[in-house]
Amino acid sequence: MPNCPVCRSDDKEGLHRQLFVFPELAAPTHYDVAHCRSCGFVFAENLPAQIQHEYYSEAVHHLHTALPDGLAAIHARFFEFIAAHLPSIHDEGVSVLDVGSAMGHFLARFKAAGIRQITGLDPNPQARTLARQHYGIDVRTGTIDHFTHERPFGLITLCGVLEHIDDLHRGLTRIGALLDTGGHVFIAVPDAGSFGLQTPAEPFLEFAAEHIRFFTRNTLENLFAQHGFEMLACQSQRNTFYGNSYLLALFGRTGAATARSSAYDPAGRASILRYIDSSTAALARTASLIAELAAGQQPLVVWGAGSLSARLCATTALMKTNLLAFIDRNPQLQGKRLLGVPIQPPSHLSSITGCSVLIASTTYADEIENFLLSEMRWPGRILKII
Repeated sequence: MPNCPVCRSDDKEGLHRQLFVFPELAAPTHYDVAHCRSCGFVFAENLPAQIQHEYYSEAVHHLHTALPDGLAAIHARFFEFIAAHLPSIHDEGVSVLDVGSAMGHFLARFKAAGIRQITGLDPNPQARTLARQHYGIDVRTGTIDHFTHERPFGLITLCGVLEHIDDLHRGLTRIGALLDTGGHVFIAVPDAGSFGLQTPAEPFLEFAAEHIRFFTRNTLENLFAQHGFEMLACQSQRNTFYGNSYLLALFGRTGAATARSSAYDPAGRASILRYIDSSTAALARTASLIAELAAGQQPLVVWGAGSLSARLCATTALMKTNLLAFIDRNPQLQGKRLLGVPIQPPSHLSSITGCSVLIASTTYADEIENFLLSEMRWPGRILKII
């Protein structure tokens, strides 16, 4: 079994098993959430092969041509943090690479501030076209593993990316190779030290299929120290859009790698256990609603075939309901099946009558409900995850 992704120790403890159902998969699969007893890092292991495929197939959801206000506010706070702790960002000639840039919404903040040498990197080929059309920003298609550039960057940003990376040391080695000698790295990741402090917006949201690394401030610092980076600033910032907190951190390259082997952090384990308890309680409420739907056997359509449905299919009676279809806007999911139930585009609803819609999303629940009422004129019952 794999060792700790941060300190490479094989002394670990299992904390939770998260079940999933992926499109075209005949039965549920899972990953295990483990805690490293040596450094305190919490991570997912025993990853099914579908995990990385799921991450890239869902990347289309991040291509918001109309950026939600909540995401725009998050990007604004990220940029304010960088500008406050790295005044040199405004120096002439500074170059910026945003890894996992989508269509360049975050980079547009840099462009608006007068920073011209900006480049995005995203695995979705649509991101390149949309970035050009909407912002006039250069986004390259690919991942950090194979990306090369003609000159090093002064700042590399990874917003909501590091928690997806399987081989963290390989990823940071690649980032280091792309960074200038005196360069900086900005990181934004879910703050695992804050998990469970508030009732989760949706049960086990943080254990989404593609979320496989769970950082606290100390474990993030432990990782970067091994690659010659010093943490210059770090803060935890609450956001209402996703209903969680993010760690914002700025690192400067020192060139002196240190193991920080004595820097054990107990916060991650305590926080994850607290989160498991609160999510279990939230899941019980959701499971109760779904059990009622299964008992009534009224026709049902589920809007959303992403990470939440992947968990609910495996952990509740959802597949025992009179489920006609999943609805999803992601064209890469449409035409596939979840345990035999087809995934259809929103237009499919026009051919269905006399059924309820269960919205399997919390982040976009209001937006989906508004679409159903105003655009689809949906006459039936609309239910939300509770």
